[in-house]
Amino acid sequence: MDAARLVNRLYDALNVKNLNAAMAFFADNAVVVAGDARFTEKDQIRAAMEHSIQQHDWYAVKDFQVSDNRATWVAEIRTGDTHFDMKLEGVIENGQFITFTYL
Repeated sequence: MDAARLVNRLYDALNVKNLNAAMAFFADNAVVVAGDARFTEKDQIRAAMEHSIQQHDWYAVKDFQVSDNRATWVAEIRTGDTHFDMKLEGVIENGQFITFTYL
C-alpha cells in the first residue's frame, strides 16, 4: 500500500471510530511519539488511538508529502466547533507505520 493511501485509510478508520481498523496500520514494533510521550507497546498505541477517537469528531489529511518511506502531512482535526491543524510524520514499511510522530 502506498503512503498516501495508508495515511488516508488510517484517518478513514478514525472518522468511523473503528479502533481495530486503525490499529491494523501500525506494525508490531511501531513507535508513536507525541511530545515527550513515547509509546512502544501495542497496548500503549491502542490507548493513544482510542483517546484520539474519543476526543475528536473528524479528521482530514492535507499537505501530504512523501520521500522514500517517510511521509509528512497535516491532519485537520475537528472537535465540536473547534478546528485545528497538526503536523505529523510517519515512516512506513511493508504497508504499516513503524514510526508515527506528532511534530
